[in-house]
Amino acid sequence: MSFEVNNQVYRELGEKWYAADDDPIALLRAENRFRLSWLKSEFKNSDPLSILDVGCGAGLLANPLALDGHKIWGVDQADEALEVARRHDVTGKVQYRSGQAEALPFADQLFDVVCCFDVLEHVTDPRAVVRECSRVLKPGGRFYFFTFNRTALSYIIGIKALEWFLKNTPSHLHVHQMFIRPEELEQICVSSGLTVELLSGFGPRIFQTGMLDLIFKGRVRSDFEFELKRSKAVSYLGKATRIEAKPKVRSEWKSERRLET
Repeated sequence: MSFEVNNQVYRELGEKWYAADDDPIALLRAENRFRLSWLKSEFKNSDPLSILDVGCGAGLLANPLALDGHKIWGVDQADEALEVARRHDVTGKVQYRSGQAEALPFADQLFDVVCCFDVLEHVTDPRAVVRECSRVLKPGGRFYFFTFNRTALSYIIGIKALEWFLKNTPSHLHVHQMFIRPEELEQICVSSGLTVELLSGFGPRIFQTGMLDLIFKGRVRSDFEFELKRSKAVSYLGKATRIEAKPKVRSEWKSERRLET
């Protein structure tokens, strides 16, 4: 049995984006703290960059990046989340736009960096999203991404564990058939003119006090930590670079993964 992924929830969170500790959005904030630190290390000693955050939600990534002096754009289909993002943008300089990840409202070769975190498992055509991310990147620009692997373990950790431990987890927040195996995503990147340079497992640090609070209290502490993992069995993040030549789009990759369980 398959279900349509529930993206409506991101329109309804309001200030929970920044405040809730008994909702999966609190785990997203924790993930974001690691990814923000990772990106800062990647951008260290760089001149200000033009950065697009695809599926930016309420600006958890875009707003703090703007504090470092980068030129930031955020795009999301949830206008309600964008309003929250604007309220929390203390710089007043982030350019937020309503739009679809499959058809980005930007010109070709505009950005130095495109980030696409927690998005690809929420769309019906991830290939179109990656192709669009590549299109708006300058030659040599960097594409950063995160998504879930499609394994039995990812079903347990990425779907069932949320339902068990966080009482406010909505139905169908994730749909297992929409998870993407690393080799599939690497193929999509290559066909979109991107050279993958990094694929690393990613997940919560197991031995931390915050894990006990999550399991026994259903709360995500403000110091809950994520880290890189050797195993990509649950989820993974990566980096790819836009090649100089115009990407050749191939159509060999099919969506059989939607039919698998």
